Amino acid sequence: MRRHHRSFRLLAPFFALILLLAACGGTDEEEEGGPTPGGGSGESDESATGKQEGGTPATGEGLPEDTLIDYATLAAANPNHIDPATADTRNGSQVTELIYDGLTEVDSDNELVPDVAEEWESNEDATEWTFTLRDDVTFSDGEQVTPTTFKRSWERALNPELASSLAYHYLPIEGATEFSEGDAEEITGVVADDEANTLTVTLADPLSDWPAVVSHTVFSPVPEEAYSATTADEINEWERGVMIGNGPYAMDGEWENNVVIPLTENTEYWGEAPNIPNIDFRISSELEAAYNAFEGGEGDTAYIPAGSFADATETYNNATDRSFGLYYFAINYEDEFLGGEENLAVRQAISMAIDRERINEQAYDGARESATGVTPPGIPGFTEDLCGEFCTYDEEAAADLVEEWGKADEMDPIELQFNLGGDHEDVVNIVEENLTAIGLPVEQVPLDGETYFDEMQVEGGCSLCRAGWIWDYPSYYNGMYALFNSVGIDGDNLGRFNVPEFDEVANEAAATSDEDERNELWNEAEEILFDNMGVIVLNWYTNQVVYSDRVEGLVVNGLQAVNYPEMSLTEG
Repeated sequence: MRRHHRSFRLLAPFFALILLLAACGGTDEEEEGGPTPGGGSGESDESATGKQEGGTPATGEGLPEDTLIDYATLAAANPNHIDPATADTRNGSQVTELIYDGLTEVDSDNELVPDVAEEWESNEDATEWTFTLRDDVTFSDGEQVTPTTFKRSWERALNPELASSLAYHYLPIEGATEFSEGDAEEITGVVADDEANTLTVTLADPLSDWPAVVSHTVFSPVPEEAYSATTADEINEWERGVMIGNGPYAMDGEWENNVVIPLTENTEYWGEAPNIPNIDFRISSELEAAYNAFEGGEGDTAYIPAGSFADATETYNNATDRSFGLYYFAINYEDEFLGGEENLAVRQAISMAIDRERINEQAYDGARESATGVTPPGIPGFTEDLCGEFCTYDEEAAADLVEEWGKADEMDPIELQFNLGGDHEDVVNIVEENLTAIGLPVEQVPLDGETYFDEMQVEGGCSLCRAGWIWDYPSYYNGMYALFNSVGIDGDNLGRFNVPEFDEVANEAAATSDEDERNELWNEAEEILFDNMGVIVLNWYTNQVVYSDRVEGLVVNGLQAVNYPEMSLTEG
């Protein structure tokens, strides 16, 4: 998630996700800085993608014949990163996954498929995974992609000097913790055999979801010249130059700050060439401006801003079915007044005070579904109402909890933090009104979208901070482990939730091979999360992309990843 999280990527032994999308993560993944697109809504609607009659759809006339002008992905700000090791938001990683191919990917049907890895297998208890790589994969400059390339790239991403917020994804690997702490010269659990063209990964504990985990862009290979780019300044220089990748597209010039990230067909690509030779990812300062540009005929795609859903879906071609995404507020579990067992009542009050249905109707035209838990419908193991009564609007009961808690007069205003440019103001205004009504002092704190999540990840950064999560792959593990296990502190665990009972059950779930047993444990872990009210969930997303008449074959999967390489442009 990623916030985000992320791409279009044979199911292996011990890995049988039931990927039946009932209707995106991660990282923003939105993710963020830019839009945290959409939220689920009710049962699956087979007619959710289409164009209603009677509108004035964008035609795409006058736009370059060989270039898709995209105003959807970077609609709210520059991404914070597009380097695979650091791209921790949905909008940034959407660009990343076109430039880089990993071992596996999740395709537009939400199924795990091979990418650079032709096949994989595991031992009986899913602690050792061997990936056999294709032998025809190179970077756009001709450098061969080998098993050693992957190992070196993974060690770069886990380098303590780089301090990636995504580093925790590597921690299941044997020896990864020691390497990340500077106590080892290599990740001992990763063995690269270039002669056999295999990459063997030994995990500290069983993890049957591992082939899906490595579909995350943080596991993508980078060329040798990037190995030394590990400081913030070096990363910035690398990704804002012309990065070299192994994906279907290559950078067509530098990332032009606040203007565009241009991509062109990678002529050295091992796979099928994309149908559209060029993509310009236009960068806007806010969703409304990007949408207006689309309506004015300046672009081929856009993200539907708040309040425009009904009109947009009646007027334009659209992809607005359910995604695997959550809109939520992290709450600081270390805060003197908000965190810990002694302040449980106020966290429960905050959750009960928020009028989720009002938010959905006023801010999203009814496009989203009020969340009754963290894990959205469509993810294997989904169970309704794990949050229980505390995700049901009840102002009177919430006010009673605040009075019972008895500390409202002692505290400074709760900082209600949100990222600018993502169209969150209407939501935050309602939340402020709701919390004020039950006697809690609140102060809105709008922050720059480009740096927002970097700020929220540090100790003391998040108070009550808005966030979104797009699943990186359709697995319970991706959301619950990343967002709430204590290993995610200083990373995606923005609220710094730290409850040993939760970690114990989550770790057991991750190590369980039987899918039914595994998901029962994930349900138990999520119930523990809500017993401690470690998160304030608001809604589940829908995809919210509109596109011009000349665009054909556009699909947005459950992970909010657009199938850019398979799309095409009709001739004018």
